[in-house]
Amino acid sequence: MKKALAAALIAGLILPGCATLGGNTTRQVDDVVGDWIEALVAQDMDAIMAAYSENFKDFEYGDKAGFSRFISEAKSMGYLDDLKTDRSGETIEIEEDTAKVGPISLSGYFGAVTIHLQLAKEADGWKIVGQDAYGM
Repeated sequence: MKKALAAALIAGLILPGCATLGGNTTRQVDDVVGDWIEALVAQDMDAIMAAYSENFKDFEYGDKAGFSRFISEAKSMGYLDDLKTDRSGETIEIEEDTAKVGPISLSGYFGAVTIHLQLAKEADGWKIVGQDAYGM
């Protein structure tokens, strides 16, 4: 019985869609990522940027404002048109108040990219604080 319970708890910490850490932590992170993807597909700039923390940092875009400029330019150039997404290989790893999510595959007029997100739990919920993109 104890072994079965331990195995269930360990599996719950790394499998997508499972409730972890005393509640709906994985589901909350999954919902944020799902809403972010829906916003990208809909090209809803306010909703896209609502997923990002004020503490977001990126080696290429700098901060949240820099990424907002990048994604606005991508939208105006048509790179978000007909965006396709694939989350089939995605995993969610949670450690206390941080989460890693990926790989998330996006493809469109720009080509294809694989994204890994880093999120942090903030006062107003889970927010994207970093991201790594490969393949652009």
